[in-house]
Amino acid sequence: MVNIGESVFEGCVSLRSLYVPSSVANIGDGAFYSGTANHEITLIVDKGSYAESYAKQEGIDYSYKEDSEEHVHSYIKKITKKAGCTTKGIKTYTCTECDDAYTETVPALGHNYKKKITKATAAKNGVIMITCRRCHNKKTTKIYAVKHITLSKESYIYNGKTRKPSVIVKDSKGKSLKNKKDYTLCYPKGMKKVGFYQITVKFKGNYKGTVKKSFTIAPKATKISKITPISKGFTLQWKKQKTQVTGYEIAISSSKKFTKKTTKSVTIDKNKTVSRTFSGLKPKKKYYVRIRTYQKAEVNGTTKKICSDWSKVKAVTTKADAAKGIPGFHAQISEKNILKILDRYDKDGAYILRNQIQEGDNILTWFSGANRIIDRIDTAIHEETHGYSYHKDIFDVSSYFIGHGETVDVSHTEIYHTIEMADTIPEDLRTHRYDTYVAKPRENLGSNVRGAYGLLNEFMAYRMGMSTTISLFDYYVDKEAEWEEWQVFIQNCESDKLAYAEFKYYILHYLSFAKEHHPQVYQGIIQNKEFCRAYQKLESSFESLLVTYIKDLKEIQKYFAMRGQKIEIKKDFIWFIQKDGTKTGIGRFNDSLKLKQELKKNTYQSIHKELVANGN
Repeated sequence: MVNIGESVFEGCVSLRSLYVPSSVANIGDGAFYSGTANHEITLIVDKGSYAESYAKQEGIDYSYKEDSEEHVHSYIKKITKKAGCTTKGIKTYTCTECDDAYTETVPALGHNYKKKITKATAAKNGVIMITCRRCHNKKTTKIYAVKHITLSKESYIYNGKTRKPSVIVKDSKGKSLKNKKDYTLCYPKGMKKVGFYQITVKFKGNYKGTVKKSFTIAPKATKISKITPISKGFTLQWKKQKTQVTGYEIAISSSKKFTKKTTKSVTIDKNKTVSRTFSGLKPKKKYYVRIRTYQKAEVNGTTKKICSDWSKVKAVTTKADAAKGIPGFHAQISEKNILKILDRYDKDGAYILRNQIQEGDNILTWFSGANRIIDRIDTAIHEETHGYSYHKDIFDVSSYFIGHGETVDVSHTEIYHTIEMADTIPEDLRTHRYDTYVAKPRENLGSNVRGAYGLLNEFMAYRMGMSTTISLFDYYVDKEAEWEEWQVFIQNCESDKLAYAEFKYYILHYLSFAKEHHPQVYQGIIQNKEFCRAYQKLESSFESLLVTYIKDLKEIQKYFAMRGQKIEIKKDFIWFIQKDGTKTGIGRFNDSLKLKQELKKNTYQSIHKELVANGN
């Protein structure tokens, strides 16, 4: 025999010994495999044979065959002491023929552990427990709770670049946890613009739970560039910050510490605004001022403000009351008091009234029934401007007061009566003053019998009335007007705003009608350079007053906001809302919008441009 094949004696558990002669040169894999190991059989081999080498290599028990006369042991193996996790075992070999025996030490098996983890959280410790499956030996390791989660920086200032703070995580014993092993980080998108941002820390491995950490990107700060004291107030100027800035917050206090009781805050909701005048403060008093920018941002569906740091504090001492000695709203209505107010606030109005008093006019006639000087002062100026013009009239010459002491004398050319064009004005444009000045004028009313020259005279008077009202804005502020007084200011301006649109329309429609039906009238007026000059100056200055009025409305809003009250400017009404929620409204003359739209037509635009060109 030269070969023993693979698995020849596999599973032969009753085979205890076998002589393998030296002629065997190869033994196949698993030839003596008994199901558990190769060690359940003893091979009888010749010294130096292949079988001896094979037995040694495979760890199979073997003995030598000395000669056919010598006794050959046939051993059986028995576990006489089982090995434990930490204790050694004993294996005993006994010859079945002669009871010869010997023992072998079996190494300790070692623990066979299974692991169970209770993960730590940000509130509680966790634990790792390992238990041996054989001997139930137990070992525990504490996992300390996550205690400290901090950002390298929680607040940044906007610079247009991405801001990304690093995250530091430690357990309650101060040991640093590792990113990607113990937790993962989820950063929000963007992180460039001003806003609130949240980083999500999601734990893994021996830890569980999720924690969010927030940081902000604040807008750039601004600084006060100039502060100028005025009567009972000051004008503040600051550096513009447009990028990622909604507006500004200004704090004014009589205390360096800006205590709550001594401080008022004002919000500027436009980032383009770079100055604000504050009035109604105490005269000759020191105030402290600071400013910061803010940006609105959404957080969980709610709009919140993110503010920059405050600027350096500037101090200012207000000037004395400039209105001291000037009659108040309820002062006696007399020529002296009226002129004293106008001399201070409205030089043009003072010029007209003083001139008319010298002509013998009783200006107090226009104040009949008035309780306050402001109740009729625009009416007095309006009517006395007519009077001024008529007193200056010489034969067929009209005088138009432009303002700043300038009067333009205009010679009349041929006209037609205004009533003649009444039916050509569309019904939806027959506004507040249509009947009075066009369709149903009084006998000898200047706007009718003097045609375009009379209409321009009314345009002048209404412009002068609004000029006086706008000029008295500072008077209202200096005298700390209440809503009842400001109502007069707003009502006068709203009425004059409509008059501007009405009389501009009447004049241009008059010329449009003349161009078609009375060409000689049209040519005479359009070529009258002094008429064109008066129209051009009155129209442009009247339009400037309307622009100023829009700004004044905003200032009135701020004026009441400083007092904790509210003004709402709507299309149809201007509402005053008191602290208890009570509302008082002033209706607006929105017919002016229809007239302005009509004036955009090419017919009127071309005539207007021709008048302006001839008046320059």
